[in-house]
Amino acid sequence: MMEHKKNMDEAAWLRSLMREQIEDLRPLLHKEVQHAIRELRSSMERIAQPFQADAERLNSELIKARQQWQDAHDHALRQKKRLAAIIAGLLALCLTSLGLTYEALYGYYQNRYTQLVDSTSYLEAIHRSDVVPCEEGRVCARIDAKASPLGDKGKYRLIELRQ
Repeated sequence: MMEHKKNMDEAAWLRSLMREQIEDLRPLLHKEVQHAIRELRSSMERIAQPFQADAERLNSELIKARQQWQDAHDHALRQKKRLAAIIAGLLALCLTSLGLTYEALYGYYQNRYTQLVDSTSYLEAIHRSDVVPCEEGRVCARIDAKASPLGDKGKYRLIELRQ
C-alpha cells in the first residue's frame, strides 16, 4: 500500500511539474506561433506580389471588356430601333403608294368604263337605226318623216329603225 501511495505522490508531482512546464512554455509557444504567422504572411505577400500586378491588369481588362460589351449592346439596340423605324416608314410608303395607285387606276378605269358605256349606247343606237355607209365616208339614213324636229333649232330628225 505504501508503494501505491508513493506512486500516487509521484504521479501528482509529475502532473504538477508538467503544469509548470506547460505554463512556462505557453508564452514561448505563443511567441513562436505569432512569429510563424508573421513569417507566413510575409512569405505569402512576397509570393502573391508578382500575381497582384497580373490580377490588377486582368481586372482592368475585364472592366474594359465589360464596357466594350455594354457599348456594343447599346449600339445594337439603337440599330434595332433605327431598323424598326425604317421598316415602319417603308411600310407606310408602300401602303400610301398602293392607295395612290389604286385611286389612280380606279379613276382611270372608271372614266374609261363610263366612256365605253356611253360609246356602247351610241353604237347600239346606230345599230338599231337604218343607216348605211355612203360615198366619201359619209352615212346615209332613212329619215322618219312623221317625227317632229329635234335638237338645236330643230335641225335634226329621227332615223327610222332597221327592219
